[in-house]
Amino acid sequence: MDKKKKIKIAAIIISIAAVIAVIIGVISANSIRIQYSIFEKCMPQSAVFTNDEVSVTIYRRENPNFSEEDFENDPLSKYEFFYTDKDGTEKSVIGANNIVYDGKELTNALGTFMPETVKNLNHIKLVAKIITAIVVAAVVIALIVVWFILWSKKEDRQKQQKYKNTNNKNNK
Repeated sequence: MDKKKKIKIAAIIISIAAVIAVIIGVISANSIRIQYSIFEKCMPQSAVFTNDEVSVTIYRRENPNFSEEDFENDPLSKYEFFYTDKDGTEKSVIGANNIVYDGKELTNALGTFMPETVKNLNHIKLVAKIITAIVVAAVVIALIVVWFILWSKKEDRQKQQKYKNTNNKNNK
């Protein structure tokens, strides 16, 4: 391989590395919001809290009093969790506060949603790992194909040169 081709390949590799570095930088700069957004998408709309005494279905909705300034200090206040108490009245709690059912403090409202949310996040992680493995395999295969094509062309040129020289000697 001549020097110009090596320089071109090195420039391409450096360019790709720079683009990847920029992408990683952008993602990490917004990582808290991105992570929270993914967390939010994985959280179910309702969850059931059950213990020996009671079973309560808790629902989530957007907190109408939430503002973007609140996100930095308390991102969990974005949610209002509500449920129906034993007497039929709707009760609500904001963020990670505990629910009180029939006068008894039961559980953290957000914590009730965690098992299903974690299960959904683990599913996303598994899919991401599979996609990453497929992409890595595809890149490796593509690199092998490119190498083989370049090697074949090089071999063809060498054979052409070799046989061209032998044919010229035989024709004289």
